[in-house]
Amino acid sequence: MSSRLYKNLPLSPGVYIMKDAAGRILYVGKAKQLRKRVASYFRKNKSLTADKRLMVPLVKEIDHIVTDTELEALLLETNLIKKHRPKYNIRLKDDKNYQYIKIDYSWDFPKIYTVHRIEDTSRNAQYFGPFTDGWAVKQSVGLMRKLFRYRTCNREIPYDLTKLYSRPCLNHHINLCLGPCIGATDKTEYDNTIHKCVQFLQGKQDNIIKELRAEMKKESIRKNFEKAARLRDQINDLEQLSARQKMISAKDENLDIVSFFKKNLIAAFNVFLIRQGKLIGKENFRVEFSSDDKDADIMSSFLELYYATTKNRPQQIYLQTDISQHKFTKQLLNELLGKKRGVVVPQRGKFKKLIALGRQNAHEYWDKQRALAEIEPEKAVAKLQKILGLTKPPRRIEAYDISNLQGTSATGSMVVFGAGRSQKSEYRKFKIRTKSTPDDVAMIREVLTRRFADRNHEWPRPDLILIDGGKPQLNAAQRSLAARRQDIPIISLAKRKEEIFVPGRNKSLQLDKDDPALHLLQQLRDEAHRFAITYHSKVYKNKTVTSKLDQVTGIGPATRKKLLLKFGSVAGIKKAARKELEKVVGPKKTDNLLEQL
Repeated sequence: MSSRLYKNLPLSPGVYIMKDAAGRILYVGKAKQLRKRVASYFRKNKSLTADKRLMVPLVKEIDHIVTDTELEALLLETNLIKKHRPKYNIRLKDDKNYQYIKIDYSWDFPKIYTVHRIEDTSRNAQYFGPFTDGWAVKQSVGLMRKLFRYRTCNREIPYDLTKLYSRPCLNHHINLCLGPCIGATDKTEYDNTIHKCVQFLQGKQDNIIKELRAEMKKESIRKNFEKAARLRDQINDLEQLSARQKMISAKDENLDIVSFFKKNLIAAFNVFLIRQGKLIGKENFRVEFSSDDKDADIMSSFLELYYATTKNRPQQIYLQTDISQHKFTKQLLNELLGKKRGVVVPQRGKFKKLIALGRQNAHEYWDKQRALAEIEPEKAVAKLQKILGLTKPPRRIEAYDISNLQGTSATGSMVVFGAGRSQKSEYRKFKIRTKSTPDDVAMIREVLTRRFADRNHEWPRPDLILIDGGKPQLNAAQRSLAARRQDIPIISLAKRKEEIFVPGRNKSLQLDKDDPALHLLQQLRDEAHRFAITYHSKVYKNKTVTSKLDQVTGIGPATRKKLLLKFGSVAGIKKAARKELEKVVGPKKTDNLLEQL
């Protein structure tokens, strides 16, 4: 019966799109021969990963798009996954746990921040990554900000600095921003700073040090001793960082060393990043494979996934496994890395040893991921019951968090886990009504009061409540429950030391970092935080946009809607060409709009 789904597919390269009975996209994949690849899912003896075995019975329709080459199919597959985010596409390029560092050139004075996926493929953005270690990314960005003092605020600063602010933000006062908003730096100097940030992310510390020494010498000659001293401090910080990095090659080479370890249809990859001859870091990834995949197939699949998404590409790649038979992968690497950049399988010497060391790292990463996967949610729930001394397992846990910007546009979130797994249909969000100050304690109290109001009696009763914060937040939440006569176990989790506060206990609980109960609480806390921030960003953005456009006389609701649909934001309206504005609102309203904005 399943053969009807694929028997009419062509034997040509392309993308296949699997859908369920309701037409929802379950999975997007690419193939060298569409019919053969799709048919493989429905063979009785085909070894599939657990999630694919669950997916296949749900597939009721298969669409396809034919392409001229397999390379075109890969690029189309990537774009479709980004657009639709199908449930069963859990491969490297679609994993939200990976991070990128983005340099956003859409601002006249560019900004740098972290994102979870590449969305802007224009010249307005430059990406570095993907990175798997969130803490390492945070440290890198923090160090880079300290060294180069680029701006992080959302102030609109025109290219020519015709409109300056009267006062800088706090970051300028504490020496973490160059202060372009008050004219403390010009466009040329700021762009030079961003250029140094790019070099830093590329591992070119030696180049930066040379440039800084030249700048310091010039400033000393000009007797700008304060600026020269600041440059000297930057040089010292960079030299210390460079000294801590392991020298691999005397040449200024940019290399990647790729190794992997496989077991139980899961391959763990380790990528050593060598920039200017120094080992600057490593990245680890987890990739699924099929039982009939050989080592070269596994390596080839990873290289396609990784180098199609990373923007920090090397001059040469050293591999654990030969992929010479995979012509498509070699073609892709030639396209992405340049034909002069080679792929090598070392047979002896230091790079052979680095391959072995990378495989050891991959093995350790595989073991760690297996240990995490084996922590069944039910076991974590049982462990939590024992630790907290609860009378029954906390099968329904509700976690709460607050998000606000200095008290404005404050929002609260409630996320729900059932039997240790997220229940997104049960999530709730709250727009905070407390108007006094940015008081998280008062806001937590308000959210819980509203959550347990009589009108919400149909909501299931939780077995445990988790509050993000320390004792003050926990005490406020307790008072809210007492006022509503709710006798429900409640705890809080403070992020700095991951301390668990329990009512009636003087000392906090601190669990081992590998404890499954702590992992469950951290997952709840982080999900509540994510949900609160997402809602807060939406509320804050809507409030900001509305208030600015509301102040423009002669622009009514219908015109505001047209402008926002066309340009996206007030910033987009300000940057738009006059002719573009006139097409939307006409010449007279354009004059009025530009004058008032």
